[in-house]
Amino acid sequence: HYFDAHFPYEPPAPFARRHAAQPYDGEVAYVDSEVSRLLRALPDDTIVAVVSDHGEALGDHGELTHGVFLFQATVHVVCILEGPGVPAGKRCSAPASLGDVARTLAVLAGAPASSLHGEGVDLLTLCKGGGAPYRIFPLEAWPPYSQYRWHPLFGVTDGRYKWVRGRRDHLYDLSADPGETKDLAAAPPSKALALKAKLPAPPKSAPSEGQVDPALLGLGYAPAPGGRFNPGVLPGPYDKVGVLTDINEGKVARVNGQYDKAVARLKVATERDPGNPAAWFEYGESLRRAGKLDQAISALNRALAIAPQVYEAWTSKGNALVAQKKVDEAIRCYKKALALQPDYAPALNPVAAYHLNRNELDAARSLIDGAISRGVANANTYLLGGEIALAQQRNDDAAENFEAAVKMSPEPARTLNEEAEVYAAYRQYESALGLYLDGIRRYPSFAPNYLAVGGYYLQIEKRPEKALSYLEKALDCDLPPKTREQVQAVVSKLRAAESSSGKE
Repeated sequence: HYFDAHFPYEPPAPFARRHAAQPYDGEVAYVDSEVSRLLRALPDDTIVAVVSDHGEALGDHGELTHGVFLFQATVHVVCILEGPGVPAGKRCSAPASLGDVARTLAVLAGAPASSLHGEGVDLLTLCKGGGAPYRIFPLEAWPPYSQYRWHPLFGVTDGRYKWVRGRRDHLYDLSADPGETKDLAAAPPSKALALKAKLPAPPKSAPSEGQVDPALLGLGYAPAPGGRFNPGVLPGPYDKVGVLTDINEGKVARVNGQYDKAVARLKVATERDPGNPAAWFEYGESLRRAGKLDQAISALNRALAIAPQVYEAWTSKGNALVAQKKVDEAIRCYKKALALQPDYAPALNPVAAYHLNRNELDAARSLIDGAISRGVANANTYLLGGEIALAQQRNDDAAENFEAAVKMSPEPARTLNEEAEVYAAYRQYESALGLYLDGIRRYPSFAPNYLAVGGYYLQIEKRPEKALSYLEKALDCDLPPKTREQVQAVVSKLRAAESSSGKE
């Protein structure tokens, strides 16, 4: 289960350059290259199944990613089998389900029939020819309720027709209308009426955490808030496409650093749908990124008042409080997020950093090692792991963690620079200098490394002539106006001193 091809789409180099106009394609290409490495390392007799948990709508029907609607753009996914016992080059058009994959693999592995519990059919038997059995597949989407407080969607399909029930029913003929552009529910074909009878009635209560497999919770699939709910008062997702578009375009603007644009678009979303926790969360996070911290906290509080289980909102509020130097209050927010989602790295990392700053190294290491062992660590997790290892004088472990951080970082130049800064903070100046210089070789347009090396020669080595050359190179890079002004002033002083020394 790979997260790379999930929003926001930020493929690493060189895939980001090759797919600059279509970053989603870059993420897919990156995953493809890594899976290729994996497959090349496997024995020839390995059975491989390639499946997807969902598709990405990419704007289809007004949905940017997935989870809100039950259109084919997200429901219809790839399923490829290869290996001993699998006929090469055969394609099967019979309707199937991901629920069939486990049974198929069990059959290929030679498991006894008595061990095959649950639903699903053997796909190879299904695709051998003859009449495929008539099957009905259930569909459901709870994120409309859990994230947006809209009516959840429930559906059934037999591969030809698809009925979806929300505030009202929708019917599509997938054979005649694969793009699902024509809703036939008002005048359904007679052949679709039997399928309609299989539509479930809306449940009287939403699924709670106890009904969701912990393994799925670990992948970020938070449940809807449990307990009774009244679907009769919930708006339908189909009627809220405009709000969804506001939220999606606001998120895209924020990811692209257009914070004012994001704030304006998401403010509209909260006005159009004031009971929507996702709109308030996205609005609050965008305000935080724009530096409007009080407004951000107010918006995030609105989100949490509607949906206190949104761990991302607790984390965003914690980040805003840190920016206001209210660290203890922020830690309480991060811990509330972790109580809801123990493997959420953006909340786990600052708690570990908090323990590190208090010299509670064992507590910090326990959090970081746990995240790494569970496979939920991000680049910042590994950076923290490296710093903790340095503090505990485990230099080899530190180097290993730092290397992992740079390898998985979406901004390796910045992460390598941050690694060097950690070494400098621990007065391991030789190691820090080596990393700064390595960064200059690998990322020659990244200014912070030139500034750091210039500062090193100026303050540590007391060699202003050497510092000058690096600071001059920094001026050839992109610098914020205020930083450029400060560096230019230092360069001017050093040049003047060098000129005066030359005259003497």
